[in-house]
Amino acid sequence: MPAMFKKVWAEIRKLYEWEVFNVARQDGAGVFTVASKDNNVVQVHVWCTFEEQSMNSANCDCKKLECDGIPCSHVCAVLKFLGVGTIPHCCVMVRWTMDVKAAFESDRSTNTHVWSEQMDCYRDLRNMSSLALFIASKSS
Repeated sequence: MPAMFKKVWAEIRKLYEWEVFNVARQDGAGVFTVASKDNNVVQVHVWCTFEEQSMNSANCDCKKLECDGIPCSHVCAVLKFLGVGTIPHCCVMVRWTMDVKAAFESDRSTNTHVWSEQMDCYRDLRNMSSLALFIASKSS
């Protein structure tokens, strides 16, 4: 299972710790106050904009979507409250999808032999840097 899927799944599971406490409108956006089921004092706000029936944007006080690129449990709680069955496109960063560009672009104009030498060099450098980072992490 891909690492990002595990992170998103963890946030989806945590949505049951939260409930939408209040809904208001502010500057054309829906403002959802999401409170902890255990302690209503713990509250966050989720701002959502809509176009017709689809969600255009979602922002939360916790900034998980902006920082990690995945929807937080608060946004997931709002989606559940709204009866949305799938994660909207505005909550899915392109970098976590199949539409992201490859890290190592292939140059189709060169012959295969040259390209494979370049890939071998890339793999060797990547492996050396991974080893160096691993050793550095153990030295702290």
